[in-house]
Amino acid sequence: MSNRKAKLFLAVFGLILTMGLIFGAASVSAADTLDYASVKYGTKISLPLANHVWRVKVSYLNRAEKAKVTSSDTSVATALIYSNTLKSGYFYVVPRKKGTTTISLDFSYTTSTGKKVNLNRTMKLTVYPYANPFNTVKVGSKDLTALVNRTNYTTKAKFFNGNALIRVTPKKEWTIRGIYVQGLEKSGSTVKYTTKKIANKEHFNFKKYAIMPDLYVVLYSSKQKVTMTVMFAVS
Repeated sequence: MSNRKAKLFLAVFGLILTMGLIFGAASVSAADTLDYASVKYGTKISLPLANHVWRVKVSYLNRAEKAKVTSSDTSVATALIYSNTLKSGYFYVVPRKKGTTTISLDFSYTTSTGKKVNLNRTMKLTVYPYANPFNTVKVGSKDLTALVNRTNYTTKAKFFNGNALIRVTPKKEWTIRGIYVQGLEKSGSTVKYTTKKIANKEHFNFKKYAIMPDLYVVLYSSKQKVTMTVMFAVS
């Protein structure tokens, strides 16, 4: 986890505790949270040159006691893994420049029956220049499009604090897989950290949240064969 994400998590967790005291109760479902820097492992994967580290999730890696990951061309991308973050089930990729490299991951784990399993995962990684995937992203009268011209997240988004029309139009190579709102949702005398899928070109009421939530758009590129999540956050 990057320093920024760690600080963001602590800030959100602190807010959850605070709002729990104010409203009476609070809960978080970590399994449902969206993450702009997370991708799933594949034998071939493409990642843009964004200004953050990517986390590649691998099945069974969270059961390993140790693991080793390497990149065949560290000038294109470096790969890292840490013993104290193995339980998260990720290794980390830092894109450096446009090009291709082979990432190799070796680890072993013990099953519930005591059997030791050795695994090797290899993927061909293509690094490509980042480009804004949207023609338009609007929440009510607020145009957020230019906020993700250089990377796939922003903390400078400002939403209309009320019932707002959501309008998202991707560029030709991109297809919308889902639009989500994530944050502290009010429900009577309680507040809960939720992830809710919402409809494009329909109104959504942001007043249902204790503080302004984050907006996520999940997209698929037919050109790069990659799923990417774009985050619009309010700092």
